Amino acid sequence: MMIRSSNHNGFTIIELIMVVCMIALVMAFAGPSLDGYTREIKTKAVAREIYTNLQLARLTAIKQNKSVNVTFGLNGPAAMSVTYSSDGSNVIPSVNFSQVDPDIVLSITPTQTGQVTYNPTGTLNSIPQVITVSSNDPQIVTQYEYDITINATGGLKLDKV
Repeated sequence: MMIRSSNHNGFTIIELIMVVCMIALVMAFAGPSLDGYTREIKTKAVAREIYTNLQLARLTAIKQNKSVNVTFGLNGPAAMSVTYSSDGSNVIPSVNFSQVDPDIVLSITPTQTGQVTYNPTGTLNSIPQVITVSSNDPQIVTQYEYDITINATGGLKLDKV
């Protein structure tokens, strides 16, 4: 019985090509799902920021004992600004969501006024509102939507649709 010693270390070119092909095959299947995942994360981030800013606007109205207007840009790029209704000064800096993702779309139901007003007591000036944050990218098959529901007492709820 003879033991053969081998002086060959490393990989052959065939082995390297096979590994690169397998990695390319895995990435071809995983790539589109990663794009959809990042789209969902961006849409959820915008919905959470709106939710947080609405909470801040309500608390500011109660703390300052003033009405606070929250205005949304519905016709152009998705945007949001929060101001005092009495003097028009900004409560928080305006936010332009098109910087996060240009395909983010906002809609408010039942009315499309684009404005929510909190009374000094923290309640709404109008009927309850639902703000829908959605991703409007035609290349993505699955559309992601989040609803922010504001009830008459000013309470908020964030739901994935």
